[in-house]
Amino acid sequence: MNEFVIPSDIPTKSKLESNFNIFLILNYITLFLILVADLYLIFKIVETTQTEIHIIIIVVSVGTILSFFSKPYLVMIFMRKKLLSNMDDNITIGNYKIRTVKEIFNEVIEPFNRKEKPKVYIMNDKHLALFTINSLFFNFVKSVNAIYISESQFYKLNEFELKAVIAHEAAHFYRYMLPLFRARIFVFLLIGLIPAYIAIISNSEFILLVFYFFTTFFIVGIFYAILVVSKSKVLEYLSDHYAAEKYGKLNFINGLLTVAKNIDIYHYYLYLVLRMIRKDKSLSIKYLNNIIQMVEKNLPEIVTSPKQIKAAIKETFNSKELQDLKLKTQNDVIKKENREINKTLQQFHTLEPSKVMNWNLFDIKKRDNKINQEEYSILIKALIDNPNDVLLSYENYRKIKLVNQHPTLRQRILFLEKCGLK
Repeated sequence: MNEFVIPSDIPTKSKLESNFNIFLILNYITLFLILVADLYLIFKIVETTQTEIHIIIIVVSVGTILSFFSKPYLVMIFMRKKLLSNMDDNITIGNYKIRTVKEIFNEVIEPFNRKEKPKVYIMNDKHLALFTINSLFFNFVKSVNAIYISESQFYKLNEFELKAVIAHEAAHFYRYMLPLFRARIFVFLLIGLIPAYIAIISNSEFILLVFYFFTTFFIVGIFYAILVVSKSKVLEYLSDHYAAEKYGKLNFINGLLTVAKNIDIYHYYLYLVLRMIRKDKSLSIKYLNNIIQMVEKNLPEIVTSPKQIKAAIKETFNSKELQDLKLKTQNDVIKKENREINKTLQQFHTLEPSKVMNWNLFDIKKRDNKINQEEYSILIKALIDNPNDVLLSYENYRKIKLVNQHPTLRQRILFLEKCGLK
């Protein structure tokens, strides 16, 4: 086995655990202070509220900020998904029977030996991959105490890779998720109560607007920057380590790369399809999902180049099935849809996109978008020799969505190598 000098910017596990433990304590202290402040302000507001205008101020301030808080949860509650425990054991999903999927989740979760069990939801959306949410005080709400996994993962991951990526999410659910993030409803409540109380005692709606702006854009920003976002990378690294230690380094790395590669491919053909719809004067975006399904049918089982994706899109747009979807759309509708498409396409660009690493450098023994034992040392060398490159193009896109929240794929793989995991 080759000995590699891992770059100094890759953290050690001991340092990460130390940071996590310190911030865990700080999180609990901060959460306690926030809960005390919430209770105090609620008491003072009840005590000082005298007129109908005061009630309106409270409803507007608290209601507005809580609506921002609840939006992502409402999306999860109403998204297209199936509760795994309610699914028939004999149904097949991808390469697995539902019975097997249930057994896999039970095996991964069992070592944590906790009474609380996350609900498991199977999502239809391919680009969401896997994620976890765990509320601190609302365990009775199924959708906000769950592990979500896209149906597409059951087509691409083998059993060991599937267990590894699920173990990563289970580690988040049980260990590596900060209390303030799990109980952020009380942070948002405080942000709504502060300006409401100030406005009431000052008898000035203008004060409400000033404090609302201040608390929303300053306090929330500070809260997420210092107490949540700044430690998100720590949580990812530690969850990676648990999964790789439990189910094998290569299994986790291949699971991670496969999930990321699927997202990368999805983003690429979504981008191209949106551009094609924008150019076509008789094709509405209301057929986007239909077109995406056609493209996916025309893709090879293992996509190894952008050329294959372009060929699938060309075949789709020349098909009779797509021609039947075309209709005469009014110009004002086309303009409105084009504005929506342009807004979406802007998300695929960054000011300074990183260069994507050539997978031919390491995926050479078998072109399957995965890394075997022979290719692993070549991959590590390529990652060390090309520090400014990204492994997949979607990492440029994620700069907008996940800035400073997740390590890069390169950092995550080198971290596991630095830990000396088998």
